[in-house]
Amino acid sequence: MPISLYNGQAFVLENMEDLDRSQLMVFFLNGHREDIIVLQDKNGEYTGCISYGSLLFCSDIEGAVIHERIFVGNHMWEKAQNLINDNSFLRLPIFNDKMEMLYLVKSDYSLSEVWQMLKELKSYVNKNLISSFEHYKQHIHLRGMNQVLWEFRKWLLLMDIDVSVSGEAWELFGIKNIPCTDKNITIVGENYDWLKLIHLDYWNWLEKATVNMKRMLAKTYIQKNRNQEKIMFYMPAYACLVDSVVPLVIQYLEKGKECIVVFHSVEGIMKIGVGNVRKITDIISKLESAGAKCYSGDNNQLFDNEYKVCFFCSEYSLGGGTSPVLANLRRLSKKLVSLQTTAIYSHMYNMKSTFETVFSNHVRKEIDYLVAAEHTADWVSEYDKSWDKKILRFGYPKLDKL
Repeated sequence: MPISLYNGQAFVLENMEDLDRSQLMVFFLNGHREDIIVLQDKNGEYTGCISYGSLLFCSDIEGAVIHERIFVGNHMWEKAQNLINDNSFLRLPIFNDKMEMLYLVKSDYSLSEVWQMLKELKSYVNKNLISSFEHYKQHIHLRGMNQVLWEFRKWLLLMDIDVSVSGEAWELFGIKNIPCTDKNITIVGENYDWLKLIHLDYWNWLEKATVNMKRMLAKTYIQKNRNQEKIMFYMPAYACLVDSVVPLVIQYLEKGKECIVVFHSVEGIMKIGVGNVRKITDIISKLESAGAKCYSGDNNQLFDNEYKVCFFCSEYSLGGGTSPVLANLRRLSKKLVSLQTTAIYSHMYNMKSTFETVFSNHVRKEIDYLVAAEHTADWVSEYDKSWDKKILRFGYPKLDKL
């Protein structure tokens, strides 16, 4: 949840001994939920604070005291957000380096929608892409200050877009406050209209890119010569994994084999983002230019026992223990071979449940072989010796040995 600055009140309390939790709760409930109580020692030094949110989930006053101190700076937003995300009712003070309290900070639900939009833009839109958008502007003025506008400014600068700002809080970060008087400059303030338009441009672009990818995969599968050896590659949604298998597909095509490449889920490809859609589209074009036939697994009925061998990526073993996908692939193919397509299974170290999914007894029984590198083979065997008979030790990056 994004956060914003606001000018709440801070009530100083020097002695807590005469107060109990119920008295403080009554104070907050009587119109002070947005305020905080500041605690000081006998010398007037700040020792902590209590907010409505910190008191709400504690049974005593001592447990409700917030001792963390947040100072103005580039990491202020992340630190405050991490603390507040654990308790959305929390209100925290912001200090300068002289321990002067400047603002209070809180979660801001009204920013949730534009925060998500900005996260998508930061993840998937680059300088070349944004410059092609219908609503692209070379200069943007930001009015006001909150975490969304702070991160938005950083992203706009990365996009080589000129940014000016107005609002007193910017100067705390050493950023000059310049009111905008030029009517031709697009202003982003409380309504975030231009951010929303750029996000819409992104989705329109993504829809066009996705339509092109869907068109490439929407062909109807036609059964050809049953006597010719056919090889199936059942691909995951991640372009980086698919790319590891492409050289193997090319080698089979060069040997005159008919290669069918099936992408498990078009929707899954889209969810990973625009970069993934681009890369998958490029891979499909490359494979089809080399003679492969690419299809979507969403809408194609493939023929039973049609393929000599079916390869798939072991890193995403299609649900492991209970998924029917492996059984369906077994029905289609005489041999089912799992490929190691990344250098290490880094996402599974010290994660026994994930290991047991990818290398479950169900997977081991359904497949004929696991093609793995030496270190991976040793690692799998250490956990389960029954895999030894299924492992071919010439996997990543030596798939050419196949």
